[in-house]
Amino acid sequence: MYAIANQNMTYKQIKKLKVKEFKRLCGVKPQLFQKMREVLEQELPKPKQHQYYSGKKKRHTLKSQVIIETEYNRELAKNRIYVEHVIRCLKIFRILAQPYRNRRRRFGLRFNLIAGLYNCGLSLAIA
Repeated sequence: MYAIANQNMTYKQIKKLKVKEFKRLCGVKPQLFQKMREVLEQELPKPKQHQYYSGKKKRHTLKSQVIIETEYNRELAKNRIYVEHVIRCLKIFRILAQPYRNRRRRFGLRFNLIAGLYNCGLSLAIA
């Protein structure tokens, strides 16, 4: 499982992995990865062929861009799951789960109190 620990692998290294390891690293199976790459190749404009090359060399190939994108999506999903969990915990208090019908100027105070209770519960769980 040496490949899973090293997140900065090239596509040549990654395509040599077994299907299970490839999916763990990239988040998708190799067949789906190939289809994603093909779609991107169709959508992105083709580079113009000039006689003389000028400008900066490309930093990432199309394949490495797909890998970076899938890694970014996985990190984003992890954060989203955590945020949804916190929202669920806060909605245990009915005042946040239903439409707020009290004075608006007190909503901030009540929300801060509920968030404080949640944070206190977190600190108790850690200790």
